[in-house]
Amino acid sequence: MNNKFIWLLKNSRIYKSIRSIVLRLTDSLELKVSPAFLLLSQNLEGTFNRYDAIVRYMAIEELQGANNTGLRLYHKMQRARNRYLISKGIKIKPEDTNKDGTLMTLVESFSRHGFNAKYPLTVNPQLGLVDGSHRLACALYYNVESILVEKSGSMKVDYGFDWFSRYFEPEELLLIQQQYREILKSIDINAVLNEVLSSEKQVFGRGGFYQSFEKLGLPGQRPTTERYKIYKLDQHLTPDQRVLDIGCNCGFFTLMAAENVRSAVGVEITHTLVQIAQMTQVYLGKTNIQFRLGNFNKMEFEEQFDFIFSFAVHHWLDADMKNYGKRLHGLLNAQGKVLLESQNIHKEDHDWQEKLNRFCQAGFKEIQVGRLMDDGVIERRFSVLQKTE
Repeated sequence: MNNKFIWLLKNSRIYKSIRSIVLRLTDSLELKVSPAFLLLSQNLEGTFNRYDAIVRYMAIEELQGANNTGLRLYHKMQRARNRYLISKGIKIKPEDTNKDGTLMTLVESFSRHGFNAKYPLTVNPQLGLVDGSHRLACALYYNVESILVEKSGSMKVDYGFDWFSRYFEPEELLLIQQQYREILKSIDINAVLNEVLSSEKQVFGRGGFYQSFEKLGLPGQRPTTERYKIYKLDQHLTPDQRVLDIGCNCGFFTLMAAENVRSAVGVEITHTLVQIAQMTQVYLGKTNIQFRLGNFNKMEFEEQFDFIFSFAVHHWLDADMKNYGKRLHGLLNAQGKVLLESQNIHKEDHDWQEKLNRFCQAGFKEIQVGRLMDDGVIERRFSVLQKTE
């Protein structure tokens, strides 16, 4: 099938009509996002994996007279990329051997007209960039307000630090990382995270974030720093521990705890909240955290933990408290601890003490108790429980 036929097909009325119907039915094949939103979406398990866009950004800078290294790095990357693709058995198109013309054309177009919505960037369902790295770099450089992306296929492309380390010298890697950090500094992270939050109606948070994150100046229904102090976690968490946060929401509490422990895993069932957590992780450069999307009841864990957070989540897991206790007991190392927090003690957990007793029957003893009304509305109880058997 030649390129001319494909062009005619994509511009035919039948194709456009079918595509329009599909878009209305799915309501998600195309979406408009900020360039910063898309940049921070480029991660694999919370680690940034599209440094190729950063090198392209540096090439654009040199074309505008802002540096004298960008084009050299860009050409080196393109040669390495072609060798890499050939080694994987992927045929290289003639137009892919030299992208200078493409880059120059895009720079000219963006500088005059901004982003052309006729040519959306292609992403996979997780918003991983499949095609459009040049356009993303241009959009970032020219501070374009929004770009159009189209979800298509499930391909995953990884040009992370490990890939670049195979082909570039340490001093070159340092330049690329410095440019990446400079771009991050220019991003309004609060605006990006609010962009994600507003993309889907949220169950918690009363129209905003459920958790605050004081480090980034983000307000929330429940103040993270204050809660950390109320629970007295500085007395329980140590640098050698592994922590599990069940129902971590947007991950801000997990991120704060991760600063004081060896590693942390956050589990959350809502896609947009995991997006927020991973974007924040990438922005902050935290590598000792894993955020997992899915239902805790159906998850398996290879490792065991030293401390588990269960913040007002048992109700949503529809958990029998004794069975829930058995599950967490099995996930803990010897002498491991659980911070078990209630829902509203005047509603869902009016029988809190009874539930707590059933949980302890699985092999726990209570070593700390407390209460809080951190959001000014819901009164809760919590207990720190230690594994005894």
